[in-house]
Amino acid sequence: MSALPVNFSGLNMIANALSANHQMMNVIENNVANVNTPGYSRQTANLQEALPFPGPGFPMLQFPGQLGEGVVISSVTRSRLGSLEDIFRKQTQASGTLTGSTQILQQIQGVFGEPGNSGVSSLLGNFFQSLQTLGQQPDDLSRRSAVLQAGNDLVNGVHSLNNTLLNVITNANTQVTSLVGQVNNIDSQVANLNKQIRSIQATGQNANDLLDQRGQLLVQLSQLINVNVSQEQNGSAIVALGGVNLVQEDQVTNLGTITDPQGRVQLQFTNLPQIPVPLTSGQIFGVINTRDNVLGTPTSAGTIFNQLNTM
Repeated sequence: MSALPVNFSGLNMIANALSANHQMMNVIENNVANVNTPGYSRQTANLQEALPFPGPGFPMLQFPGQLGEGVVISSVTRSRLGSLEDIFRKQTQASGTLTGSTQILQQIQGVFGEPGNSGVSSLLGNFFQSLQTLGQQPDDLSRRSAVLQAGNDLVNGVHSLNNTLLNVITNANTQVTSLVGQVNNIDSQVANLNKQIRSIQATGQNANDLLDQRGQLLVQLSQLINVNVSQEQNGSAIVALGGVNLVQEDQVTNLGTITDPQGRVQLQFTNLPQIPVPLTSGQIFGVINTRDNVLGTPTSAGTIFNQLNTM
């Protein structure tokens, strides 16, 4: 009597289906749990047909063909489009520029106190009004004293305004130094994540959560400075500023600061000081550009300090 073929394919198929659907539910639950998590990318469990096996039989196959084993999870991938990430980072850089500029402009606005009784416009108005009043009775000593007092108030007001604007520059210098420290800190974190992502992807796995963390850091970095981001085949991100790579693999080129002859803090590459740092956008650019080209110096035409000095 021939042996009966033993076929467990039905049980295997059920087990695979239950396992695959259980894992799919885990992915869905993870998506829901992270719906408000900054930088999180929706993940998808990808299904594929399980590996089949030959039809059973002994000592030879009972029939030609193979029996299916149902379904399995082939991979879990994150839903993220690289081209849109690039666009988003560019817009984030533009937003950072406005943020940095606004912070300095709000300080300047507060210094001028306009409109208000302590503003330069009011002091000028009082001075010219006192002159007009004196012109009606030039011999009146009280009116002469009023002109002198109004003139002193104007001069003192302008001197006070100048000193306070110098404090705005000092605050801007401190802010630039702090923001450069943030850039270097983020670069170090990106380099560390590069190392971890490379290690995971070398095993054939997808480092979804680490990629999300790195993506969020790159957005924060774009808020600060105008970097360009590209990705290597091994999963590492290259972060470049102009022609200099701030991050490549797990290596970091730090930014540093120097003080120029006008007492303004500027940027430099710590190990490449001869190469200018090409700032075009981001919060650091917004602060430096407003400090240097809006406040300016007494000799930089059209700037606040120049106009104040001329007056």
